Amino acid sequence: MNQFQPSGPVLVVSTHLDDAVLSCGHFLSGHPDAVVLTVLAGAPEKLREGYNANTTGELYAPDAVKKRREEDAAAMKYLAVKPPIWLGLYDNDFVHRFRRRRDHGDILREVGRAIQESEATSVVTPLGLVHSDHIAVADVCNSLAVTSELEWFLYMDMPYAQRRPKALEKRERDVRRTLDLEALEPLAVDANKKNEAFKHYKTQYLPIGRSEQEFSDEMKTPEQYWAVIR
Repeated sequence: MNQFQPSGPVLVVSTHLDDAVLSCGHFLSGHPDAVVLTVLAGAPEKLREGYNANTTGELYAPDAVKKRREEDAAAMKYLAVKPPIWLGLYDNDFVHRFRRRRDHGDILREVGRAIQESEATSVVTPLGLVHSDHIAVADVCNSLAVTSELEWFLYMDMPYAQRRPKALEKRERDVRRTLDLEALEPLAVDANKKNEAFKHYKTQYLPIGRSEQEFSDEMKTPEQYWAVIR
């Protein structure tokens, strides 16, 4: 089984302002040339009750996302990678009227532009599990991967993968209908460092972490990557 060794510089695409650390934190910790691009990192200029308000304590949406961006920047500084890139698209908390997102074209345009501007040699994108935001961003990235000349890899979305293993199996089968994937050797992690990195997301730690022991065990899970074969 081949190892996950993308050529640098590496761009890691993250759906939300924490997903890259949850899923790729160990890889990032050893690659200072890497940069994380978070797709759904914007906010409408209005008061909005919902997930972001509840976790950050900020009812004004831009203030809530500003707090989350500050957490993301702190985590990237801890991991010693390049400063993060944030797009202004909204997460599902701000487009809650749709069960499935209907903005594929907008995401495709913005992510495609950001990848071109990044000058990356390798792109690492989510497999896309369970959450409608994750699936929407992953579907866009898969569309881009089909025609891209860059090295392209997919990563396993955590902690959804640990909590929904059957969903992981189904999603991998579905993606393989579009992309030729090679499963790479799982990347054993420094669980302590990864856990410490995620602690910078103070607003997200409790909602995502569930019980401390369960989350600690999930942080020990090897990171899983796939190479897109041309």
